[in-house]
Formats: sequence, structure tokens, C-alpha cells
Amino acid sequence: MEQRVAERTQELEHANLKLEATAHTDSLTGLNNRGHYFELGETALKKAVRSNSPLAVIMFDADHFKTVNDTYGHAAGDRALVHLAQMALQALRDTDILARVGGEEFAVVLENTTEQSAAEVAERLRASIAATPLILDTEELVLTVSVGLACLKPDRATSLDALLGLADKALYAAKAGGRNRVCCYSALQADANQPTPPG
Repeated sequence: MEQRVAERTQELEHANLKLEATAHTDSLTGLNNRGHYFELGETALKKAVRSNSPLAVIMFDADHFKTVNDTYGHAAGDRALVHLAQMALQALRDTDILARVGGEEFAVVLENTTEQSAAEVAERLRASIAATPLILDTEELVLTVSVGLACLKPDRATSLDALLGLADKALYAAKAGGRNRVCCYSALQADANQPTPPG
């Protein structure tokens, strides 16, 4: 009787762990989902405030993803997202927090990382994806991503949402600049602070 109770308890614990993992995971890619990304990211933000260390956020997005779906079908589009997730896991460090936060949009939190180091990680990610085609049944599909990056030393007033918003602005600048590139939010600020040349 005791053994049956112990087995049942173990089964329940296992089922609960599985449920918890499902609640935190994007079902297609196996990465963290948006909700879990924010949970982990807020913890990282608090740690950065306590230790007065820099925190970086990277956002990246598949270029021309609608064309992939329209040309090859949604099954190929799903395979492309899984491919991007796998490439990102290989390019990032074990300590980096990676998630799929929307359709073809991914986000990363890099703890205790300067902008220069984060930019190197972002460029490695971009380059590895561009250099590694997805093998479909009849052809190779070359995917590229646009990458936005924001980095700062947060204080108690800093929110992860705001930092993500800065990375998103940089991502849109990377798209506007021709795609398949990395753009840092600090570069946008520097451009905005340049004096306007006389007409």
C-alpha cells in the first residue's frame, strides 16, 4: 500500500513538473514563451540593479517571413522558426535568456554584459543564421534576421518592458536600413543628437 502511494505521489510530481514546463514553453520551438521570458527577465533586471551591472536586451526577427509562408507553406514556416530557435541556442551563451515572444520575433536577455559584448553576440547570431540555410525537401532556404540591441545599467525605475521597447526601436531601424543587420539603440540616439546640417 505504501509503495503504491509513493508511486502515485511520484507520478503526480512528474505530471506537475510537466505542466509547469508546458506553461513556460513555446510549443513550436521549445524555447521560453513570452510570459516566462518576462519572469526570468525581471529577476535578471533586479540582480543587475543590486550589483550595478549592465543588462542588454536583443530582439531579432525573421526577414520577409510572410514570403516564406506564402512561397513554401506554413509547415515550412514552422520549420524555419524551429531552425532559427536552434541556431540562436547555438550562438548564445548558456546564461542568456532566450524566448520566442511573438510570431517570428525572438528576444534575449544578456546579464552582466556590456553593449560591445552584446553586439558581438548579436552579430555572431546574425551571421550564423545567414550562413546556415534550412534544408527543405527540394531546396535550401537561406534565412536572415534583423537584430535590435539595447543596453544600460538599470536602476529601480527601469522596466524590462521599456528596455525591450528600446531594442524594438533598434530592430525597426535594422529593418529600415536594409535588413540582415544589427542595430544598437545607442547608435540611434547618437544620430538623433547630431546637429542638423544647414539647408
